Amino acid sequence: MQKPMVIHCRDLVGSRAKIDCLAIMKSIVPRFHRIHRHCFGGSLHQMWSWKRCFPNTVFGFAGALLRQGSSSIPVIRALTLNHMVLESDAPYLIPPNLKGGYTESEPWMVREVAKRVAHIKDLPLATVLEETALTASRFYGLGLE
Repeated sequence: MQKPMVIHCRDLVGSRAKIDCLAIMKSIVPRFHRIHRHCFGGSLHQMWSWKRCFPNTVFGFAGALLRQGSSSIPVIRALTLNHMVLESDAPYLIPPNLKGGYTESEPWMVREVAKRVAHIKDLPLATVLEETALTASRFYGLGLE
């Protein structure tokens, strides 16, 4: 059907889930299939492993994954915006430093994720918003270009 796959793979400390996920995917998914790594929290090494095996992968980033000291920061620095999508992961993963006592993430909070990405990549917020929206549109065939 050539539809994109959305993969959410997290592991507990000491588990091999992220390694096993890539190994399983390599055994059953064609190399150029479109894959969206939802709420990517892996290392720079893991990101490059996915890109080598599946060059059409986009990586999603949500609020809590951008916390200070997150392993996502070097990944965000390394990725170009055309391999990145922004996510709210509502109702989970509230962006850090959001004032107002929010207890659940909401779609409007993606803007906060974009602000953090813009800061990490030293880019204008408008560029991050526009380019990641175009990435999502192209990836999912939404026709927003």
